[in-house]
Amino acid sequence: MMLSHDQIWNAIDSLAERYGLSASGLAKRAGLDPTTFNPSKRVSVDGRLRWPSTESLAKVLDATGADLDEFMALIGRKPTGKKSRKVSRPDGFPSGQGLSVLAGQIVDRRNAVVRVEGWEGAPIYGPGTVLVVSPDAPRRGERVALMTRSGLRLGTWRKKSGKIVELASITDSAPMLLIPAEDVIWTGRIKFASQ
Repeated sequence: MMLSHDQIWNAIDSLAERYGLSASGLAKRAGLDPTTFNPSKRVSVDGRLRWPSTESLAKVLDATGADLDEFMALIGRKPTGKKSRKVSRPDGFPSGQGLSVLAGQIVDRRNAVVRVEGWEGAPIYGPGTVLVVSPDAPRRGERVALMTRSGLRLGTWRKKSGKIVELASITDSAPMLLIPAEDVIWTGRIKFASQ
């Protein structure tokens, strides 16, 4: 398969869109100069096509948690121009209902991207923080996101005992959260957070 200049740049734009970012936001998250992926940088002044480096692509994949298969699946797609969209999964792990905002879509078959809208994770995860969340069963001490009937809760997993889920504050500065298990819609381990 031969890759064209447009296909590679469309895949980068589509990946940025999937994670609720602009091309500049994606570059910044990857630790690159914010103008690295700007459309004006894709063709030189003399008309030569500029291609992204493999190092830039590797940094983008690392920063988003996407793998090469996900990136390659975006080859040939044109970005829609939408920065975020809701996600729905039939198995109950994240669905659009009850979530503040979902940025992007299911990362792969097991992960989802959730945007923090309020101060529930402050000061670690403030408004606008994007979390990659996995539905794997959490272990004690891991940071988790819980969607409850009253909204998103972020904390450090303690345990689930009987009908209660125990979460410690992310910063250990607030009291323990005791949440009735019947109020929990889904639980996910936080695998990555934009800062």
